[in-house]
Amino acid sequence: MSRFTNKSPFKVPKGYFEDFDSRLIQKIKNTSEKNGFNIPNGYFQRVEKDILNKVKYPNHRTATLVSPLWKIASIIVLMFLFYYNEQSMLNQNEFAEFYIEDYLMFNTTYEIADHSDYSFENSNFSSSYESMSIDDAIELRLYGELPTNLNLFDDE
Repeated sequence: MSRFTNKSPFKVPKGYFEDFDSRLIQKIKNTSEKNGFNIPNGYFQRVEKDILNKVKYPNHRTATLVSPLWKIASIIVLMFLFYYNEQSMLNQNEFAEFYIEDYLMFNTTYEIADHSDYSFENSNFSSSYESMSIDDAIELRLYGELPTNLNLFDDE
């Protein structure tokens, strides 16, 4: 602390601080009360139009053929998916009907009551129809000699 002295390294003119406040007040009084910026007449009415006229907007040309083609393509794809889904549902329903009727024809009431849900779903289905395609199962059902296929009213 001893190496710091009260002397300032900056030089200030004599009597600077005695009349500083009076000189500052005089400078403030001498300044003009007018704004230093001049605005042309009607500037704020025109500025928006001038700016918008200078802006160059890019020309957005939408291809007129691309949009309808995408719409048509998506409609075709959706129609195909609905048709395909409907066909697979029809095949599954036909196979389920065939399986249920075949199960009821070859099993007695006691055998049906004896099966558990697990046995009904897994063992009987896999042993009977595992190697048979849906078309073969439907053909067997249509042309087989089951009592439902025999025409009992024919006199042949």
